[in-house]
Amino acid sequence: MKEKLNPKVVVSIVYITAMFMAAMDATIVNVALQTISR
Repeated sequence: MKEKLNPKVVVSIVYITAMFMAAMDATIVNVALQTISR
């Protein structure tokens, strides 16, 4: 029988993933802007 995930755990995982994606996006944009400005 499959156990249900706690909704708080699901929200936490989604939030952490979103924060990681935002940080990676900012890093990629900063590197790209330096390259584009040349």
